[in-house]
Amino acid sequence: MSTNENQSYESAGVDIHTANETLKAYAELAKKTMNENVLADIGPFGSVFKLSNYKEPVLVSSTDGVGTKLLLAKSTDRLSMMGEDLVNHCVNDVMCAGATPLFFLDYIGAGPNLSQEDRIELVKGMTKACLENDVALVGGETADLPDLYLKNAFDIVGFMLGASEKNKIVDGSKISAGDILYAIPSKGLQTNGFSMIRKIWNLNGEIEHDSKILSQKIDGLDMNLGDSLMQPHLSFKNVIDELIYRNHDGISGIAHITGGGIALNLERIIPAQVKAVVDLSRYEIPAIYKIIHDQSSLSDKEMFEIFNMGIGMILVINKESLPLFRGIIDNFIEIGFIEKNINKNDKVEVILE
Repeated sequence: MSTNENQSYESAGVDIHTANETLKAYAELAKKTMNENVLADIGPFGSVFKLSNYKEPVLVSSTDGVGTKLLLAKSTDRLSMMGEDLVNHCVNDVMCAGATPLFFLDYIGAGPNLSQEDRIELVKGMTKACLENDVALVGGETADLPDLYLKNAFDIVGFMLGASEKNKIVDGSKISAGDILYAIPSKGLQTNGFSMIRKIWNLNGEIEHDSKILSQKIDGLDMNLGDSLMQPHLSFKNVIDELIYRNHDGISGIAHITGGGIALNLERIIPAQVKAVVDLSRYEIPAIYKIIHDQSSLSDKEMFEIFNMGIGMILVINKESLPLFRGIIDNFIEIGFIEKNINKNDKVEVILE
């Protein structure tokens, strides 16, 4: 068997020693998020977490990524925000079941151009969001994959685990005719539709090329194109917590509006015997979506299938409970209602005009 003295793991694209220093930086960041329920330090092969103050706990899990929004991150100097987006996305998913998010783990798949500094920026963002959501960052995995992720490519994935009392789970089963739909506005596209965005503006992932396009000022937008597109994916934990605190039984269902738009995500929580009627005929679409529509050949229907159109979450609220939620839902948008699904047709009807 022939040998080559110049062969090393580092020459193959994996620098173990430098990566180990990065892991130490991760650990220092993660320690900031620890609480009394975390029973193991960063480092062991498995995280250990104690469930406290539950009589009949049910675990609620979610895993997700931030999609090709990552490819715009370095061109707009928003690596840290990608970490925040990842945590907030998973928090919102768990909150759709009425659960309390407890702990988070991450996965980073790294291409050759993702520096150790870049990796730390990503985890800094995760740490910031974990602290804001009272979630422990208990571990993760970073994999150097130089032949799988080429050049500037990389990916991040998050896993969130939460808990709820069994009799407090929000699963849509109590949704009934007469319930009212309220939309919580998002701050932008959240983390979906960016493959379409890249196609519309011919973004190719090369930082210098994309930066020039994204720095454009476009009529109708208060910020340049990149800033308008790369708004953060917000966590709605605080507002959902407050609603649940006021009257848990008044919330029949919660839908996080992500990939697939309003109809497909709302459909996931609607029982077969009822139908959600979403009336957007008087809804004022935020400016960034009008720019996307005008720049592309997408129809109105396609826009609503791809993008969230400025809606972050949809709440299904029992009509009799509305007075208990005043002061909170006053900042939301009433966008429809629940009726009986007489013909057992589509579970969601969206009215655009």
